[in-house]
Amino acid sequence: MSYSRNYRSFTIDAPWYWIPPKGELRSLLLGLHGMAQEGERFGEKLSPLLDQGIGLILPSGPYPMEVRGRHGVRQGYAWYIFTGDQPGFMESMQRSEEDLLNLLLGIRQDAALSDLPLDLLGFSQGGYLAGFMALRHANLFRSCTIASARLKHEFVESELASSPQLQMLFLHDRKDPLTKAEPVEESQKILQRAGVNAVIQWHDEGHALGTQSVGLLAQWLKDISDQ
Repeated sequence: MSYSRNYRSFTIDAPWYWIPPKGELRSLLLGLHGMAQEGERFGEKLSPLLDQGIGLILPSGPYPMEVRGRHGVRQGYAWYIFTGDQPGFMESMQRSEEDLLNLLLGIRQDAALSDLPLDLLGFSQGGYLAGFMALRHANLFRSCTIASARLKHEFVESELASSPQLQMLFLHDRKDPLTKAEPVEESQKILQRAGVNAVIQWHDEGHALGTQSVGLLAQWLKDISDQ
């Protein structure tokens, strides 16, 4: 029996969330959640940033997922599809990148938001996309934080040398069971060789973005805002 492979286009309406800060709006942060998570719950983790005048832009990924757990079935989202096929992986990230750029373009049309500094944060799966996107569009972002992930430097080799103004932070646990410490340290070295100011803040929360991690992020964002 022979089969012919055919394709059809299919899209969904993926949600995104805006959380204004407490008090004066001073900067924006685009937050990319981890695999099978979604924007609203990711915002709950980042709520301490609201005290610093940071407005949160929290999209859910464009790839829907069914997530089964102890409390039943819920809707989750992903930023890309990875099966080991590297060209397919990159194409999948490019699609999500285009989606996010369109979202930011719409947000920046608001005069009150157009000139504010924009920071980027990605956790786990979102961290891979954050590093990819930040280096390919360094003119858009003041900083990029990669939490519980490494830089996918293989995909941005041509962009590394043109991003020296970008501030980069890695938030990581040396005992992270999913991403070892060595690839994160190598990511830092690659960025530093390219002239990018890249630092690592170590925590002991495992593969998670918890209270300690968010506290480190808040202080780092405050420091770069004061520069």
